[in-house]
Order: sequence, then C-alpha cells, then structure tokens
Amino acid sequence: MPLAHPIPDLSALDLLVSIKKEGSISKAAKAHMISQPAASMKIRMLENTVGLKLLERTSAGARLTETGILISSISERIIEEIYEIQEVAETLKQSDHKELKVSASTTVAEYLVPAWIHQLHLEFGQSKKPVPFIKLSIKNSRDVTEEIRSKTAEIGFIESDTVPEDLNSKVVFEDELVLVAKPSHPLVKRKKAIPVSFLSDIRICTREEGSGTREVLEKTLRLHDISAANVVELASTTAIKTAVGLGTGIGILSMLAVRNEIALSSLKIVELENVYLKRNIHAIWRKDRLSHLANEFLKISSTTSR
Repeated sequence: MPLAHPIPDLSALDLLVSIKKEGSISKAAKAHMISQPAASMKIRMLENTVGLKLLERTSAGARLTETGILISSISERIIEEIYEIQEVAETLKQSDHKELKVSASTTVAEYLVPAWIHQLHLEFGQSKKPVPFIKLSIKNSRDVTEEIRSKTAEIGFIESDTVPEDLNSKVVFEDELVLVAKPSHPLVKRKKAIPVSFLSDIRICTREEGSGTREVLEKTLRLHDISAANVVELASTTAIKTAVGLGTGIGILSMLAVRNEIALSSLKIVELENVYLKRNIHAIWRKDRLSHLANEFLKISSTTSR
C-alpha cells in the first residue's frame, strides 16, 4: 500500500529527535550544522506536513509540545531504521571491493590470471584499500560461459573467437597456438614447415571438446577440408605436455603454456606451412552493471596482457 501524501521530510524528523535529545532548538541546530532560523523553518514545514503543532514557541525559547514529544519518539525509531539501512548499504558497497568471483579457461587461469591478481593487489595496496579476495574457478571455455550465465561468476575469460550474443565481451589478449613435439620426433627432424594436410595422418594430443584449443584445431581442419583421424583427448595442459614428452604424439598448446619447455629445448615447435594458429582471449560478463572490483579487474586484464 503506497504512503499517503504529503510525506514528512526525514531530515526534519531527525531534527525533531535532536530537539528532544538536546532540550532546545538552538542546540539541535548546532548539532545538525544549520542556523537556528533554518531549523525553525524546517520544523514549521514539518508541522504543516503533519497538520500538528510540534513546537511551542515562547519568549523564553521553544520546547516540544506533548504532540511533538510523541511524534519525536516515533521518529526516533524511524531514524534508527534509516541509520541501519545506511550501515547495511555501506557494508554491501564495501563488499563490492572484497570479493570477486572469476571463471577462466585453463590457459588463462594458469598463465594470465595470476599476473592480473598480482597487479590488482599492487594497486589496492598503493591506495591503502583492503586487498580484495579473488575466487577463481578453472573450466573449459564452454563451462566458463555457463558460469557467467548462471551468475556463479561475475566475470569470465574464454579462449574462443565465438562469443555468445547474450553476453558482453571484450578482447583482452591474442594468444598464439603452436604444435609441439619431443625433440626426437620425426617431424622435428624434418626441420621445415609441414603442410597442414599432415595433421590428418599424425596423432594429435589435445584438450576435450568445449575447450578453446580444441575449437581452434577443429576450425583449422575444417578450413582445409581435412579431419584428424587420431586424436588423444586429454583434460589438462600438463597432461598434454607429459604425453607429448613421452612421444605419444604432437600437441597443440598455447605458446604461453610451453614457453619454458621451448626455452629448455625439452619440447620443439613443429611449424605449419602457411598456417598461423591464433585465437582471441575474451573477457565475458552479463549484460548488467559490473561491480567496481570487476571493472578494475577487466581494466587490468586489458592492459597488462598486451
């Protein structure tokens, strides 16, 4: 049921409560940091609104009428509730800075997110704000998308060029994918780029369906009208690197994931002829307001990755 109009002004009710507590309108005005004439005007407007005389004015000063005392007692409960609303609102606003739920595909979670969290902590430390808590969920790109839709996470990062139309998105990084093999693999000894048609005949270690890496592989094969007949499906980047190191087959992985192995020569890149494997890393979020913390994280991911 809607409130009947006119509605008493809350600041005037607050002033009325102060008059009761302080014992005079002049002390109440001082507590509210307004002039006494302004306080008197506020009370007159409140009297007009409620249609009752709340303050008795005499040559000795002004004091609350019996009606004013009753209204001020009721107002005191209302003002206490308003203070509680303000405290709860402030707590909720502060919680916006304390925790952020992030969902990211494996490569992003393992090789990019830690640096973003570190940068966020540095920025909050410099501004002397409480350091936020980042809760990270690691999924494949398809499942990250579902976590954003279901509100399990506020912001997600996927290794895919295919972004759902029902979500907002932004490219934060261009990731290079490479084929890798153990140093003694015949394709490494070949020492020249291989035609993409070779991929139909060799064993490929790759991630499961729904992952961004698998999506790039399948898209590349479709573009060249070929199919991979011998795929070893593994659930993690580490498992692929281990399998490739043992000679199970060649792997397709992000350059981010194999930089150290390439530098140490424990894995070698197998170059494809006239084919550059790349994908965009997208930040995704629902089409509503991002929290301040999520916006800060998005800003960092967009600048420190390039």
